[in-house]
Amino acid sequence: MTGWDRIVRNTYKTLMSRGMKGCYVYVTNQELKTAILGRLLSTQSSRLQWQTLIKREFNESQQEMKQHSAMLARR
Repeated sequence: MTGWDRIVRNTYKTLMSRGMKGCYVYVTNQELKTAILGRLLSTQSSRLQWQTLIKREFNESQQEMKQHSAMLARR
């Protein structure tokens, strides 16, 4: 692992583990998204909580993307 990889991984680990009200990570790369969700959903106790949160966030992000696309189309 290079120094740059270590810095990036440590930064995200810190951000994702210390949020008082949560941490939002927007991922555009489908492979990375699958890997992150796999890690989050790996524990049985938090699976339902994460699935509910992910569904809500997905719906909200879909709405934001539609609004953004409409705004770009008006330009």
